[in-house]
Amino acid sequence: MFNKKELKFILSHSILIMFSLIIMLPLLWLLRVALTNKVTAYKLPPEWGNLNFLNFVDIFVKHPFLSYFANSIFIASASTFLALPLAAAMAYAFTRYNTGGTAMRLIVLST
Repeated sequence: MFNKKELKFILSHSILIMFSLIIMLPLLWLLRVALTNKVTAYKLPPEWGNLNFLNFVDIFVKHPFLSYFANSIFIASASTFLALPLAAAMAYAFTRYNTGGTAMRLIVLST
């Protein structure tokens, strides 16, 4: 019926489709919970009919979301600008000076 190449193709693609669906299911559930209110978010079996964007509107109306976002950007930028020169100096020291323990140092850095 199928030759070996076609069977391998069908089997590999069906496994890939199955794993893709397994990965996409939590993302779809997250989207469903984000687009419903608190009452219907935890209802079993889930209802897909009453979806709205009011939760996303409430983020900007009820909370200072832009202020929170600006604070997050500031903290992320500051930590990056502090970590980058330190990491460059450490990388230079690791490559320039032979202090021993290279294997252990690489194991510690890789974890």
